[in-house]
This record gives sequence, structure tokens and C-alpha cells, in this order.
Amino acid sequence: MKRLGKVAAVFSTAALSLGLMSGCAGGGSSESVDASAVKDGKIAGDITFQTWSLKTDKFTPYFENLIKEFEKKYPDVHVKWMDQPGDGYEDKLLQQANSDQLPDVVNVPPEYALSLAKAGKLLDLKAADEAAIKNYVAGGTKAYEFHGIDGTYAYPWYLGVSFNYWNKDALAAAGLDPANPPASEEEYLKAANQAADKHIALLNTVPGAGFFAAHGIKVFDEGKREFVFNTPDAVKMLEDYAAAYQKGAMPAELITKVDDGTPANEAFYKGTLGNIQSTPSFADNLKTDAPSLVDKVTVTEPWETPQLLVQGIAVSGQSKNAAAALAFAQFVTNNDNQVAFVKIAKGFMPGTVEGNKNPDFAAEDDTDLMKAALEVSAKTVQRAELLTPIEMNNEMKTAILQEVSAAMQGDKSAKDALDAAVKKCNEMMKDIDSDK
Repeated sequence: MKRLGKVAAVFSTAALSLGLMSGCAGGGSSESVDASAVKDGKIAGDITFQTWSLKTDKFTPYFENLIKEFEKKYPDVHVKWMDQPGDGYEDKLLQQANSDQLPDVVNVPPEYALSLAKAGKLLDLKAADEAAIKNYVAGGTKAYEFHGIDGTYAYPWYLGVSFNYWNKDALAAAGLDPANPPASEEEYLKAANQAADKHIALLNTVPGAGFFAAHGIKVFDEGKREFVFNTPDAVKMLEDYAAAYQKGAMPAELITKVDDGTPANEAFYKGTLGNIQSTPSFADNLKTDAPSLVDKVTVTEPWETPQLLVQGIAVSGQSKNAAAALAFAQFVTNNDNQVAFVKIAKGFMPGTVEGNKNPDFAAEDDTDLMKAALEVSAKTVQRAELLTPIEMNNEMKTAILQEVSAAMQGDKSAKDALDAAVKKCNEMMKDIDSDK
């Protein structure tokens, strides 16, 4: 099972080769099914179901029972479960799609779904059963709706979302009210500067594409396929963060933090960082790695638009038994089965509206902090969105981080840094488009 740090890293990798995928569209002898006719088809036949790095001692009993219950409900269907290792999954999907062997029901993150949808390899689930879409968290379904392509191409399955953890002792030591932590960007920056005077850090995020998008700044122009986050508002935000950083409002090691968030976690454990944004799994981490802090921490929703991490369940557009595949995709992602899954996958949230309105998946031995974290996460996920453009790959993110870090440390002006970051990202975007 991928923990959130792994999921974040996976979501930031380059998508499947769009050029190769576009070139393979229509290859082989398979024909796309008529999505509008699938729901009324006979639910029968053999189908394959592919997960991603989930065939483990922890999850295998869940999936075996899931399939058993589905086959009991639909005795004319036989489901073969396949699982692919964590590494090389995008290459495996590309190989399967190119050879017209994409599994009938398949686990995909949004960027992989985009490539497959562009190549005509996925079933449009909205066209197949529009009424079912309303059962899922809006931001989750939106993550599988792509510019220039009509339709919805996966059901949101399990979700990750971050919110605020506050060290109440650190807030008190900084002269702030632990019972009323900052609730807006303005309050946060003011508190961070005040805390810095007491040698306490509150800032935990280096501004980047997702950060700007979360604060309402346009990052990518889909029509022009250009990055545009070097706006006056973005410059001002970076200037404010740079000034606070230079005052001591952020631990120095977070300037070049890694994707898994380890430096921020460790700073929070040590008490040198009074605020961190993370998922419910962080409450479990505290219980294990810093138990003395558990009773000193409180959680609040983020004030900005939350960044959504999402895994989805898609249906092959060339499935020979599409009605059975659609029925199984809906079965995997129905509320009862999603809630049962996240009870095992601690720290993730279900992709259903109902599951997040009634988050009853806390374990009996969970701490009060974990229970509070699950409640806050359930509220947060309902307004979360996929903020970082799918087109943004790791190289682009690295270029942005390098430029922003230079501005944070005072080596460049915020404007020059963002202008340079946008220029680099657009040059890489042109290279990607020219390879199609």
C-alpha cells in the first residue's frame, strides 16, 4: 500500500508518454464500446481487475472477499484479480494499452487516466451512467475530467487530503492563543512573523504551483498550454514568504524539502516547527514517533483550497464484457466497500459523498487526535481539488523549487524567480508537445 508520501511522489511523476499513446489510438483489432449502451448490457462474462501495489497480506483478504461478494451477486461473472508492483506501473499500462490488453477494470491516478482517455482507451463513465457520478466527491470526479475531452474517466476510489496540525505549546510560547490558531493566510503570516521573534517556526511550505493554485492564482492556461503563475499576486506571496523565512519563520531544511515530507515531520516532532499540513496518517505517526506530543496537538481545516490526491477506478473502453466491468467498478467504489477499504488503509478517505458526510471509520483504539483528524479530513476532502496541473512533471517542479528557493534565500527577486520558473516550465512544455 502506498502511504501518502509515496502517493504524492507518484502523482508528481511524468504522465504516460502522450506521443506514444496518441500514436497507438485505434491500433490492433479492438473496437471501442458504445458507452451509452453499456449500462443496459448483460452483466456476464470474464473480466480482469488490476490494482497497483495492493496484493499484500494486509489487503489481499479484502480484495478476495470483495470479488467473492460480487460474484455471489452476479453469478454469471468471473473476476480475475491482477496486481502490478509500485515501480514501473506507467510503463505497464502503456504496454497493456498499446497491445489492446488493458484490464477491464483498472486502478489509475489522474495523469495516467488522461493519457489513456486521450488515446480512446477508457470508457466515459458519465456517458455510461450519468446518475452514478453524483455519488462521488465532486473534486474526485473532476480530477478525471480533462480539458478538450468530454466525459468522466474514473470513479474516485481512495483520497488523500492535508489539513493543519498545530503544536499548542509552540503557539503558547510564541504568544499566540492555542485555542484559536490562525484561520486565514493573513493571520498565518502575521502569526509566523510573531513566532519567529520567539525563535519558533510556523511556516512549513515553500510556495510552488500547487500552493499558488490553492490560493486562487492561475497556474496553467489549458487553452494555450502555457504556465502563467508569474502574476503580481504570486510575486507578492513569494515576497511575503521570503521575508518571513529570512526572519526565521521556516526551518532552513524545508527550503529544499523532499516529496515525502520527512524534514517537516522531523521538525514538528522536535518541536522546532509549530504547524504542519498533513493527512490523518500523521496522527498515527505522532503516536508512534512522538507520543509525548499527541495530547499537545490540535487540528483545523485549511483556509485555502485543499490539494487533492486521488486514486481512481476506470473501465476499459474496449472491454468485451463492458456491462460487467462497469458493474464491478461501481461495486468496488460504492460507499460500503470504500469505507471498508479506508478502515484498512488508515489515513485515506473514501471517494464517496456519503462516506465523508458520515466518517464512521475510526478504530476503537484510535487516539482522540486521530478521531479529530478523520473528522476534519472528511470536511476538507469535500472541497478539495486536483490543483497541480497534470501537465506538470517532476522536472518542472524541480525547476520551480530551485527558483523559488533562490528567492526565499534572497539570492533573486521574487519576480525574477517566478519569471524564470515560468520560462523553464514553458520550454519543457513545448518539448513535450513537440514530441507528440
